[in-house]
Amino acid sequence: MTDALTIGAAASDNIVLLSGLNPWTPVATQAANPVIVRVLQADGVTPVSGATVGWSATNSLQLSACSSSSSCTVTTDKKPRPG
Repeated sequence: MTDALTIGAAASDNIVLLSGLNPWTPVATQAANPVIVRVLQADGVTPVSGATVGWSATNSLQLSACSSSSSCTVTTDKKPRPG
């Protein structure tokens, strides 16, 4: 599936994919790896805690972070994880 997931944060922030590359996944099944992102300040290094990230999916894709809906917003961890 191409262009099925859209994420976004503040215009000055950067979203970095930490995990989420998946093999082909059959329709109506859960992907093997969760999509995990980190929001960084414009410097590209400093994590942003408490940032709101918008998630949106197409093609009736359901997101577990969105209570199985196709769109929602979530907040980054209060304490950024190391690594």
